Amino acid sequence: MKGREDSISRHECNCKALHSRSSSDVAASVYSSAWRSDVKISFSVWNIGEVLGVLDKYYRRGWLTREDFELTQREFIGEH
Repeated sequence: MKGREDSISRHECNCKALHSRSSSDVAASVYSSAWRSDVKISFSVWNIGEVLGVLDKYYRRGWLTREDFELTQREFIGEH
């Protein structure tokens, strides 16, 4: 059980540290960990669809120019 307790303690410490940092710092840390293969990040097709739907809605409402809309979509899906 000692290994499990150590793991929980490390998790609790990591959570406390994450809550004291800005969201962009947390995101940078998570992506850095994934880059080093320390963690895996997964996304749902539903999440991706939500983002694309919001971009489309903003474009239709005139909050994004066509240029910004297309650029954002390309960068979001990694085709830049």
